[in-house]
Amino acid sequence: MPSLTILVPILNEESQLPLLFKTLKNYPREYPILFCDGGSKDSSIKLIRESGFNYICKQLDNPSILKTIHIGIEQIKSSYTLIHPVDIVASKALTDLQIMSEDYGFFPKRYDTGGTLLTIQSILLNRVRSKLFNKFVWTNCLYIKTNLLKSFIPNEVGFLEDIKICDYLRKNSFRTRVHREKVIVSSRRYKRSGVINQVMRNYFIMFAFRTGLGDMQKLKNVYSKGRILRSS
Repeated sequence: MPSLTILVPILNEESQLPLLFKTLKNYPREYPILFCDGGSKDSSIKLIRESGFNYICKQLDNPSILKTIHIGIEQIKSSYTLIHPVDIVASKALTDLQIMSEDYGFFPKRYDTGGTLLTIQSILLNRVRSKLFNKFVWTNCLYIKTNLLKSFIPNEVGFLEDIKICDYLRKNSFRTRVHREKVIVSSRRYKRSGVINQVMRNYFIMFAFRTGLGDMQKLKNVYSKGRILRSS
């Protein structure tokens, strides 16, 4: 079976780390785990060090997930790298992961709390985006050939990197695999912003991105702060 390393990109995640540690310790021990920190100002690194996980940190300007991944990617010697965002709070899928000959793969997801709106959102994401169109985002727990991952260079803004990677892989017909087992994702971002508000914001951003109606920095501001787009 091909070798695999679990890479966890983080930034200021001290409140989420205790639950994440419990999740990671349930995974097979043959998977090395590497935390990559993009310059946390809280106690994230202290908590990781005390928990005994390997980590590498670097102060990044305008950090993003892909930029943070690149902090540690050269240290990874395994055939595949699995990107494990901190919002993945549980996953039986990774306890028995079988990699065949695919270039990359990912998992459907469900949220850790119920509610009609989030249930509908999960159905749309899984049945339409993931299964029908073979599209993923970071929280689909992407695993990918390490050399292929290294080829994706972060841009300055550092936004929608997962969407752009997905578009490239699909356009160039790389072999993919969508698993049946789901990963469980924290709904904290929906709780913080409100489910309807977060869902509408996400769809607005994707519509604006696909149609070229907003530049990347303004769309990033909408996602992170909920600001209305304004001309500069």
